[in-house]
Amino acid sequence: MLPSLLLVGVLATALWGVITVYKSVLHFGGDRTTAHVDRCEERNSRGGSTTVCYGTWRDANGTEHRDVIAGAGASSAGRNVPIRALGDNAQLDSALPLLPYPIVEFVLLVPTIVLAVVVVNRRYGRNRYVGRGRPPYPPGPPPGSLPQPPGTPPGSVPRRWYPRQAPPRPGPPLPGSPRRRY
Repeated sequence: MLPSLLLVGVLATALWGVITVYKSVLHFGGDRTTAHVDRCEERNSRGGSTTVCYGTWRDANGTEHRDVIAGAGASSAGRNVPIRALGDNAQLDSALPLLPYPIVEFVLLVPTIVLAVVVVNRRYGRNRYVGRGRPPYPPGPPPGSLPQPPGTPPGSVPRRWYPRQAPPRPGPPLPGSPRRRY
């Protein structure tokens, strides 16, 4: 179960990392320019209302673009705003819209690392007392050992103190032997 969760965590973290890098490249790879916000529309849906603003801007080559400006609000209508433009994508020149991406990446990464440590420790972990200067059990005879009978020298235990061997397990019936009836 834990290795499966670890695999899901690693895949989710990697996928969200790709999304974070993509959004960062779109934002920081764009040219800084100024856009004029032509109009803003408020759209109502079941999840609430959102404001979508449309505007025009020129890229570094002088080509004029007309599209949605991500991050612009109703207060930006009719004004010039600083943007970052990469092709037909434009958004306000603020890193604030990118803030949720690294936060979600961190929230995915921390439990994945903790889970990886737990899985590796369970799979390859050694005795937890090794190297800490403590024995794995208190000093004295090992747990489960039989007490020495009085008057016997240390290290010699009479035959009767050895644990009995278990009786042999019954094997397949031999030819000619009577069959068991249950």
